[in-house]
Amino acid sequence: PFGRFEARLGGEWRDYQFDAVDATGLPPGTLLGDDRNRQAVRGEGQLRYSVWPGYGVFVRGAHTAQDYDVLGPTGINRDSSGYEADLGLN
Repeated sequence: PFGRFEARLGGEWRDYQFDAVDATGLPPGTLLGDDRNRQAVRGEGQLRYSVWPGYGVFVRGAHTAQDYDVLGPTGINRDSSGYEADLGLN
């Protein structure tokens, strides 16, 4: 905290890896999961101002991204990124 201000930063990185599994149902075979392998990243920050004890206003922003290892089964690039913004009272 800096006087009445409070700042927070955070982030997360995940590596999703799906192995091939044997299918025992009909029809039997192998289910491939390589097309679901991806890395997901999220970073966020928040700035809060205490208005009175126990209450404050805040602004929060985040960026998310997903990067797939291979194109989808139909050849479509499923990589994505986006932003989020919030303003509120807590």
